Amino acid sequence: MAWNAQRQRWRARLPLNVERPHHESWWRTRLEAEAWLARELARAPDAFDPSQSLGDYLRYWFRLHAPSWAPQTRRRYHYEIAACRPIWSYPLEKLRADHILRVVADIQARGCTARYAYHVGSLLRRALDDAVRWKILTESPADHVALPTPEPLTTKAWDVDEIRAVLAAIVGHRFEAIYLLILWGGLRIGEAIARRWDEIGDDGTVRFDQAEHSNIQGRPIGATKRRREREVELPAIVVSRLKALRAAGPAPLARPARTTRDVAFVYVAQRPDGKRWTARAVRDDWNRLVGTVTVDDERAVPPFRPHGGRRSYGTLQMVAGTPLADLSMLMGHSSPAVTAQRYLATSKARRRAAAERLAALLLPTEREGEGQAEGQATI
Repeated sequence: MAWNAQRQRWRARLPLNVERPHHESWWRTRLEAEAWLARELARAPDAFDPSQSLGDYLRYWFRLHAPSWAPQTRRRYHYEIAACRPIWSYPLEKLRADHILRVVADIQARGCTARYAYHVGSLLRRALDDAVRWKILTESPADHVALPTPEPLTTKAWDVDEIRAVLAAIVGHRFEAIYLLILWGGLRIGEAIARRWDEIGDDGTVRFDQAEHSNIQGRPIGATKRRREREVELPAIVVSRLKALRAAGPAPLARPARTTRDVAFVYVAQRPDGKRWTARAVRDDWNRLVGTVTVDDERAVPPFRPHGGRRSYGTLQMVAGTPLADLSMLMGHSSPAVTAQRYLATSKARRRAAAERLAALLLPTEREGEGQAEGQATI
């Protein structure tokens, strides 16, 4: 290792008996040069070369982790890695904290939310932490980056009157069975579309471990979001209505003149020609329908999407007194903390009930004191 006055850099050289594509590297400080030497001497010859670009490393990191991610997670991380394109060309070993900060700042300068910038920065931090764990780097430059604080998530849900109005509006709709599964069972739209009639038990139990992946070409049916079996319970009146809808046959096509085949009625979201309805068709009909619903012909129902119906299911289950652990299992969440943080929107009924419980706790003591004061005055 030697100082080069012309370049104003430290030159670090590996011994000739070490098999590496690059035997020397230039650094600003002696400490950086010594760290490179120590890392290269400890690194296996077939390990990822940190002199390669950050883009190469992110693709390498993505390829190693992708098999353990759900399809939605892989799709999200793919786009977040693409957002780091301005610094892809930097060598991994020379990446600095200000490079990461520049990417985060550019994302916010384009008008994106602080939450999206936070997610991109968090992905870089995770990838670089793995590089340290795999002994590709000695330290992560992301450790010195302060990510923006994401905006708080504001989860909204329908109240009791609003969801009653929606339930009345879906009666007779061609996708009524799918909407019943969303509103009464809390199913995601991909889970509702993939349901078969034989999975709905006579006792109201719906047990399944598959869902439609609508964002993948061909809309294949695969594992659920958490890759585990789910079980939800439907009330008897909903089961009776679903049986009636099954007896009535598949929902009619938008173009009745289209030729159809005589096929078995297998899926809840099945068309007369045997194919499943697309999530887009179900969602578009939902949005149009909800946009026309009012409460008492006065107040319009908030225009939530189908996932808003699922959130309303979780919120009203909590209002009805369902324990958080049971509700987390019904909704298919990884933990009760997810249910409490993301899906349990505060409702007016719960706030009113909390106020009444506080009054019941405090007012009896106050009234007792008033009674004693009146008795003393009488004496």
